[in-house]
Amino acid sequence: MDNRIICLGIIIVVVAIGAFSLMNNSNTDTVSDDDYYVDYNLDSSPFYLCKGSIKPKSSDLTLYYNNDESVYGYFSPGGEFLGIAYYNDAKIRGEIKYDLKKVKWSDNDTDSDYAMENFTRDFKDKYKYDKEDIDMTLEFKDKKGKTVDLYDLSRETGNYYDSKGGYNYEIKKPPIKIYLKNNTLTVKVNHRFTVNSTPISNAPPYDGDLAQEPSDFDKTYKAVLNIDFKNDNCSYTLESTLKGDNFNIVHT
Repeated sequence: MDNRIICLGIIIVVVAIGAFSLMNNSNTDTVSDDDYYVDYNLDSSPFYLCKGSIKPKSSDLTLYYNNDESVYGYFSPGGEFLGIAYYNDAKIRGEIKYDLKKVKWSDNDTDSDYAMENFTRDFKDKYKYDKEDIDMTLEFKDKKGKTVDLYDLSRETGNYYDSKGGYNYEIKKPPIKIYLKNNTLTVKVNHRFTVNSTPISNAPPYDGDLAQEPSDFDKTYKAVLNIDFKNDNCSYTLESTLKGDNFNIVHT
């Protein structure tokens, strides 16, 4: 047989096998190029967590309280005298001013750099377009940082928890209001606490709160104001400690 005919036959067989394999793979392969497609146009800009602290520009925040022994008593349902009641009155009011340019940011280089450049503008935008989404909470602590009887206050209305009595109380008016002018944030606080619901038998009735045991209002040393808000780029958390000349504590 002519060698050229043999070679041609081998070539035809190889080509046929290749064509068959290609057709078979195209019918059974379920993975497409789309499965490996990566969208490199997705928004990959970072989201910052900006934590800082700020000192008041001025403050006359004042806590007024009375936890002394009273002239009233409390009795059992059958009328048995059980002991002397204590005054349990507390209210707070005052005005705190902050210079938004005076925030001290944490040591995280990336986040703090972003905050230093953008915080004031971001706060003003949030105040202008979504002021209600700026969260503020005012906490009360003793010298060791332990919470005292006073429950935390928030800008929102609603139920508040009494850490000692375990009761919820309805607050109809927000105890914290805020105002912004230029770079100065003004925080106004005005609230009378309802701290205990112990039933007391009084004659005449006492226009205030009474308790079976004295509160620890007198241990109050400082108030801590937390300010939180976020936008599409950053979650801001600021803490301001109020004590000494910035937080007056008055026994009435």
